[in-house]
Amino acid sequence: STTQITASFSIPQNAASGFYNLYYDYETKETASADNIFEVMRFVEITSISGSTIVARGNAVTIDINGKNLRAGSEIKLIKDAWRIIPDSTDYVSSDKITASFVLPPDAQTGDWDLSYFNSLTGENIIKNNALKVITNMSIFNVSENFAIKEFARELIISGSDFQSGSVVKFTGENTEIYASNIIAVSTDIITCSVVFPSDVQDGLKVSIEITNATGNLASKADVITVQAAPKVNSFTPKFLAVENDSSDTRATLKIKGSNFFSGYTGFYLKNEITGAEIFPDVIKIENQNTLMASFDISSQHIGKWIAYLTAYQQGPQYNIGLLTIAINDGLSHAVKKDSDVKISFPVESAKGIINLGHMLIKAYTFDKDITITIEQNKSLLGQKSSDSKFKFLNSSLKIDSQNSQPSKDILIQLPYTDDDLNGADEKDLVIAVYDENQNAWTACAACEVDRQNKLVSAYINRLSQAAIMTPAGSDSLAAVKYYPNPLRPSKGASYSKMNFTNLPQDSTIIIYTILGRKAATLRNFSEYSIVWDGKNDDGNNVASGIYLARIQDSKGNKRTIKIAVER
Repeated sequence: STTQITASFSIPQNAASGFYNLYYDYETKETASADNIFEVMRFVEITSISGSTIVARGNAVTIDINGKNLRAGSEIKLIKDAWRIIPDSTDYVSSDKITASFVLPPDAQTGDWDLSYFNSLTGENIIKNNALKVITNMSIFNVSENFAIKEFARELIISGSDFQSGSVVKFTGENTEIYASNIIAVSTDIITCSVVFPSDVQDGLKVSIEITNATGNLASKADVITVQAAPKVNSFTPKFLAVENDSSDTRATLKIKGSNFFSGYTGFYLKNEITGAEIFPDVIKIENQNTLMASFDISSQHIGKWIAYLTAYQQGPQYNIGLLTIAINDGLSHAVKKDSDVKISFPVESAKGIINLGHMLIKAYTFDKDITITIEQNKSLLGQKSSDSKFKFLNSSLKIDSQNSQPSKDILIQLPYTDDDLNGADEKDLVIAVYDENQNAWTACAACEVDRQNKLVSAYINRLSQAAIMTPAGSDSLAAVKYYPNPLRPSKGASYSKMNFTNLPQDSTIIIYTILGRKAATLRNFSEYSIVWDGKNDDGNNVASGIYLARIQDSKGNKRTIKIAVER
């Protein structure tokens, strides 16, 4: 009509972008024009996204949208599934670059997000895939255990935030990198796992924890676990505890010696080997990582045998360290069959009331009839009245009642002692002495041996009366020196196989000569006041039967010569 003309145009691909004017020509050569009638634009192209393209949820991020023919006023948003996040601010830098800033909600979905660009003028909607990666803001708050023993699995509970399934848990320290196993993301707040530290990890090493999730996010916490070697037990005492024959409680304390004991971790308990009942101490004290003292109450209801366990930590590895016997505190009687070997165990009380077990080994036909041997503690030692022998008594003695029967063979006896019993004495000087009623004197047993690790003194005895651990006391006079057995009769048994020279002055020397004056052996103090001769010469060979002279000389040059004999 005279008021409207419809015109269709085809815009060439190489047409210049920008605003175009309209010109009108009529055949009458009338002309008209209108400026900026329409705008020609090129297609939008997004070439890349730069800037911070990885962000933890709950944080702000700014990205650069790079491309061609970008226009101000375009709608930009981040999209993932049902999520839509619009920018807090947009800066149109040029047709080649738009800068957009976003704030990710704390609960934003993790993973790859796409960028949506929409031009309302042209209707163009461009999606740039994987424009931004959203990761969790993972943190580690706490690790349930801060102590581990090498070579034993430690089960851990790790608390934190934004944990994911498929995470990797690693422990690091000096020259150490250990990966956990059995990793389970129980929830976004809890991960459980198991870790084993190998034997070559340095003792006392503090390790840190690192968790890497499937999206590559890393969280760490320093010095969460201290790694130590497993505890080692050398001994525990006592191995026998006595209780009264009523319902009253008896306070007991056990002493465990070893290494790698740690306060707050190393534990101890007893388990009845038959019923499975358990006794846990109410007090545990650890000294210098090598001594553990465990105290608890016991009564007559605890009579029996108990397995002692040391634990590295609560619910951790445990170690069977021996057997403890709890019995009524009275004399113990033992039947001895004449034709059978018999081992007797009996309680021995120490200087401070700690009770350990002593032992006797009686061979068959040591007695000519069946007898009963009763062993009791005798806290009133018989006085020593022998003029030629002196001893220092360590503690109370044992009274051994054999119904007036005496052995025809040597009996092996082992008596326990504690550090408190020593009272300054040297362990190597300990001997077992037996009281001889006929002589009204104590006599040290021959061939005594001291087991320092298990705190036991062993000897062979040929008389049952009283026995006690003692140390020989020295003398200023060679006239007080005692020597026994004399003659030496190795064929008669162990108690006759070594000759003891006791009550010696310090730093004494003994030279054994044949009756013809030929030197056979030179002996020096093996302990402070005694010397033992095993019947051998200086070449280590047994001397022949016969009469010998023993010349004793003290440090002052005083000498005494005595006659001794050997019967093989």
